[in-house]
Amino acid sequence: MRDPGIQTKDEKVEEEIILEQDFIKVAEPGNDENSKEEESRLSRLGQRPARPMTDVGSPSTAPTKQPNPLPPGLTDEPPQETLEEFREWIKKGLLKRPPPGKRPPRYGVKYESFDKPHDLGFMAVANKTWYYELATSPVWLWDDHIDVALYYLRKKIRQYPELEQRQVTMVDTFFSAKVRGLWSVYQRSPETFDWDSCDSILRLMLGVRVQSGSSWFEVNTLLIPIHTADLKHWALVKHELTNWTIEMYDSMQHEGPHNSKVRDGVEALSKFIPLLADRLSLFEFKLREPPGTYPIPVTIITDIPRQGNGGDCGIFTIKNAECLIERRDVRYWVIQECMQIFKEWRLVTCGAMQGESLKASTKATMMSIWTSYYFKFFPL
Repeated sequence: MRDPGIQTKDEKVEEEIILEQDFIKVAEPGNDENSKEEESRLSRLGQRPARPMTDVGSPSTAPTKQPNPLPPGLTDEPPQETLEEFREWIKKGLLKRPPPGKRPPRYGVKYESFDKPHDLGFMAVANKTWYYELATSPVWLWDDHIDVALYYLRKKIRQYPELEQRQVTMVDTFFSAKVRGLWSVYQRSPETFDWDSCDSILRLMLGVRVQSGSSWFEVNTLLIPIHTADLKHWALVKHELTNWTIEMYDSMQHEGPHNSKVRDGVEALSKFIPLLADRLSLFEFKLREPPGTYPIPVTIITDIPRQGNGGDCGIFTIKNAECLIERRDVRYWVIQECMQIFKEWRLVTCGAMQGESLKASTKATMMSIWTSYYFKFFPL
């Protein structure tokens, strides 16, 4: 039976979701206009809150590392010889038949491991297979690929005032997985649930655990990547803290089992986030009329581009997130036909500028890698 809190809507249809205590008007996809009531709430936000009623640490955010990994102006195409050099680098040492395993090496021993791991700021990459997985369609992206991309998106927000003023942030892949686990335990015995087990999640909500993150007290919009293990599928959730709604962007929407399994993951967020927010006294700061611990209404956004293969859900998730940050319409900026171009630009810099065939003086850090990747396809 489908959860009554989850609805499907077309772009042209505006629905009202009735809760026990209130009406919540769901915004159209791509519509950033707020009601007068929402504007009055927004005018009270952006102030440093009093210390939340919790003992999980300081609400200050983690410092952003320098230098800025996303400087503007990198929109020129790389030289053709650079592209060719990259293609040779990514093929060099590639095994025709990789060994069996969950995440097998794609290269021979001589080429698989780097003499010195590549520092991404967020993590270090020690092998060439990581880049192969990142580059090749329709190879599925792992959580560390998603986390690195979102890390640099958070840095992008923090480094540019015009983006930071939009009061948006995102969590890493740990959040949704942890919430699903906690919700499963809570359902079995709410009365004896150990709230100390939520410490890491509460710290993340305060912005002290995730690199370049922001406290939920300081933002209006939260982006959450979700992963459905049974489907090996990524999707994106947009949680509006000021009107207490959730929208889901799924690039592979189908009827039946697919939707059911994806919605199960969103259901955990819808029902457990209110309990976590209550622990932090977030309602009192964000909303004039606290909604209590009722489930957050969920809307499935259907009028969005769909992936054309089984492996591009991760890159769709990343691009949907950047569109929402930039306030771009996903219908025009997230296109399957452009995905390989999107990946190739990233990998020109990843492979050719990090490849061992290049001189040390021409090698770039991973921060420069993601600069070319994002600004080529999403110039400011």
